[in-house]
Amino acid sequence: MSTDPPADETVLCIHGTFAANASDRGRAWWQRDSAFWQRFSARLPAGTRLPAPDTSLFHWSGSNSERAREHAAARLLEQLQQRERAGERYHLVGHSHGGSLIWAALRMACRRQVVLHGLRSWSTVGTPFLHKRSLRLFRWTTAIRWSAGLAVALPAVVLASALVAFVFGRAPASLALPAMAATAMVVVGCLYVCLCVASMMATPILESWQIRRDEQLDRRVMQLYGDRWLGLWSPDDEAINGLRATLDMPLSFVGRYSPSPQVFASDRLHALGRPHQWLLGWSFNLLLQPLLDRVVTAQVIKTLQGNNRPGGKIVSVHPWPAESILRRDYPPLPGWLCERLVQRADQGARNMAPQLRRLLAASPLSLADRLATQVSGSELVHTSYFEHEDIVNLLALHIAWATDDRNYLLHASQRWPQGVIWFSRFKASLGVRVSTARQSGATWDVATVDQAQRRQDEVRKLYAEIEDLVRDAPGRAA
Repeated sequence: MSTDPPADETVLCIHGTFAANASDRGRAWWQRDSAFWQRFSARLPAGTRLPAPDTSLFHWSGSNSERAREHAAARLLEQLQQRERAGERYHLVGHSHGGSLIWAALRMACRRQVVLHGLRSWSTVGTPFLHKRSLRLFRWTTAIRWSAGLAVALPAVVLASALVAFVFGRAPASLALPAMAATAMVVVGCLYVCLCVASMMATPILESWQIRRDEQLDRRVMQLYGDRWLGLWSPDDEAINGLRATLDMPLSFVGRYSPSPQVFASDRLHALGRPHQWLLGWSFNLLLQPLLDRVVTAQVIKTLQGNNRPGGKIVSVHPWPAESILRRDYPPLPGWLCERLVQRADQGARNMAPQLRRLLAASPLSLADRLATQVSGSELVHTSYFEHEDIVNLLALHIAWATDDRNYLLHASQRWPQGVIWFSRFKASLGVRVSTARQSGATWDVATVDQAQRRQDEVRKLYAEIEDLVRDAPGRAA
């Protein structure tokens, strides 16, 4: 019988949007040799580690688009399935839309009926989860799409039919073979056009159906993997709040037409054109301007959101992937930690102001390129999470809980009680009990809807115990 010790569990880090880098080494939080990498590696519980030096880290384009994220999620799932086949256990940590990648990979696994037994925990840090709703199948954009498609397809069908009738009905015998060859080429071309038009017309219908299916999968994903999740976010996170603001952003990019006042000398020459300007301006403002403004504004907002998926509309932005099956609110980071995050970001922004002023004075044209080299990430809450020791401690604490390292949890509760209390409150929102006892005990798994209904009294008792701990915690920061 083999007596080899079990292999260490690996912690995989997934970066977010605009954070791509081809190198595995650098100063970004997810790269080797970064400050976070060194601190996090030192705090991980026994039996867990970051990827070995001879293994490649996970890379993706970092583009702000739904297509890029779905493509990266499929690649991530492939890597996780490779670890499953090798019998490995692993943990996932994602920042910003890196957390969206993890969620998309879990949803994709459920869609393909793949169970990730080796996934011990997954954590998201400052992740803005984009909650979509499928658009109505019959709307004015669909009507325009179908009208354009029929306008292209019908002439092609008529042309192909006319050529076939000519070749087999009235073409001279001497031209029969060349005419048949030309007709075959035209018919193939027309069929190709019709197929392209059909795919264009069917795209929003297929995507709307897929989005509705994903909405149904969300609950299943939380039932399977929700108890292993830890979400860290601040109410002051700029990315989450900024994307949320796009939902009701009062923008207008196509203005109404009105004749310019006569200011310059040349304006008098345009006086003769005032009648038709008034007529065309009235028609434009009444018919064309509202339609153009709506289309352009919708496209700009979708670009800001990174939502290039047809058939879907983003209706809400939350730092959690799905509602709790226990109907409890997920708590954000504790107030004392959020205050430290904001203070650190404010200090970084103040330090950045003199550099920005010098860059503007030196060369405004090259501002964007030079600014990218000067920004450290500490100027925003969203990009400075990993600079805080408490965030590192919470991520390590979650992995220790997932590996059932009771000694680690006991020492953490003695050394950092306020952090363990908040962690327990977060896990309680998922229906999970955090035990710091040395001996192994019953640990709550995420409940199905029926099980949750049968354990309402236990859930209330658990919340009461956690609230008592919060009130009675010695030296708890405000």
